[in-house]
Amino acid sequence: MFGYGIGDVQDELDAKYSAMGLNLPKSKFNSHNQFLFICLNSGLMGLLIFLFSIAYVFKTALLKRDYFLLGILVFFLVAFLFENVLSRQSGVILFSFLINSHMLHHTAKLNELKNAKSDFVKLE
Repeated sequence: MFGYGIGDVQDELDAKYSAMGLNLPKSKFNSHNQFLFICLNSGLMGLLIFLFSIAYVFKTALLKRDYFLLGILVFFLVAFLFENVLSRQSGVILFSFLINSHMLHHTAKLNELKNAKSDFVKLE
C-alpha cells in the first residue's frame, strides 16, 4: 500500500532475486518498469500522484493542441513501460526539462492573456 520506501527498493529486489534462486549481481537489476518502480517505492498513493500529474500534462497538451508536448509525453509513457527512465540522472533531467519547459510556456501564455484581459477591463 505504501511501498518499501525510497532507497530501499533495490535491497528488496535483490532479496527477492536471491529467494528465487537467481544468482545475480547485487544492485544491477531493477524492475524495468517505471510505474512498478514508483509503486514499489511509494506505494499506490505515490503511483496515483504520479499518474495524476501525468494526466494533468496530457490534458494541458490536448487543450493547448501542443502536439510536440503530446509526442514527448507518449514517448516517455511508452519508455516507462520497459525501463526505469526516472531512476537515472540523464532520464530525469531530460524528462523534467522537456515537460517543465513546455508547461511553463503554457503558464506564461495564460498569464499574458489574463494581464491583457485585466488591462482591457481597466480601459473601459
